[in-house]
Amino acid sequence: MRFASEWIKPKLYRYNVDGVQFRKKRFEQVVIMEDGNVITLPSVIAPVGTNEWIVTQTMGSGKTILGIEHLARIHRGGGRTAANISVKWFGDNIGKPKQEWTPNILSLEDLERARGVTVLLDDIKKTVASWQTKEAKLISAIVNTSRKESVNLIITSQRVVNFVPKDIREVVTNYEIPYITIRDMRRKTPDGMGFPVEMEVLNISANGVFLGFGVHNGFVPDGKTLMPTPRLLDAYSTLEIAVDLKKGKSKGGVFANPAEKEPYSGYYNERALYEELMQYEGVVQHIAAENPREHETDIIFANSRVYHIDVVSLIRRPKKPGQKREYLHLQTAKKDLNEVYYRCREKGVIPLLAFYYGKGWKLIKVERLLPWAMGGNILLSKETKPLMKPLTAVFKRKEIFRRV
Repeated sequence: MRFASEWIKPKLYRYNVDGVQFRKKRFEQVVIMEDGNVITLPSVIAPVGTNEWIVTQTMGSGKTILGIEHLARIHRGGGRTAANISVKWFGDNIGKPKQEWTPNILSLEDLERARGVTVLLDDIKKTVASWQTKEAKLISAIVNTSRKESVNLIITSQRVVNFVPKDIREVVTNYEIPYITIRDMRRKTPDGMGFPVEMEVLNISANGVFLGFGVHNGFVPDGKTLMPTPRLLDAYSTLEIAVDLKKGKSKGGVFANPAEKEPYSGYYNERALYEELMQYEGVVQHIAAENPREHETDIIFANSRVYHIDVVSLIRRPKKPGQKREYLHLQTAKKDLNEVYYRCREKGVIPLLAFYYGKGWKLIKVERLLPWAMGGNILLSKETKPLMKPLTAVFKRKEIFRRV
């Protein structure tokens, strides 16, 4: 009830963020748009039972920021730090431009040799793939390392179950859930989601009991709201360097800027829609570009509601004998639309399919397509065509005022 009492508290707090004034409750999430308007996002916290709550967030919730905050505190106190991402104060990075920074934990062997240090492993699921090692071997190294009194491990993950192996979860001391409550789109960040002005941190024990608010110091959380600084956000780089464990050589990195990532199937269509959605009132995020291997949807668009948008192609089926014309189909064979719909409904978001048709982008609610969701691709027929809506029918264009 300690958390519940804060979450339901009606008290409004006053804010003045670089000239933009507004009021909000403690756990309301707001975004300051480029024009200074303040948008309140739908809550991602919900009760699921007596004294039980669920927090369901998208990528970009602040996990890496919180991990770096831990490292920065250790570093300021004179402690040794290490990570599988690049940090400004690492010995090999001092005095170099950010694009030349490197992590100091580059392989499984580096982790096993760690002594007297606090180690951050950012995105544990991706680490298994980038280090080209078997999950069981990495699990063994992490569990063994965590038992050394001289090594503290901090692991970030998009999810707990299915993302963090059970053997690792059994040695976890506590969980921290970062929860960004204010973003400022007027200040650019590498992920394009706006500067995180304010962040709450919810502390949960290993057995799921709420411990309190703030960053955990090893004994108890400090109870404070975290205010990330430009200095903190500039202190690290998430440029990845995949290392061949046998040869110990870099195999080339993945660009940190989503617009510069190596193209994958469907990338350019998604990017075209992303650029188009930038003209509408709301916050848009190209999720697939940030993590092509694992993502729940291609694009997220948030205004007063949150939309998950999958970009699909129109494919032409060859004429059959006797047919007068070719037929267009929505390429959905790899998507279980029923699963997409019910998963999104549980999270309170609206799933859409987007595709380019005629002279512009069209949207269809997944809910409307469920009668045709079985049996592979969906025929664009006289029954399904009326379901198509242009972007302007769903979203509101930004108003652009010109001074004369």
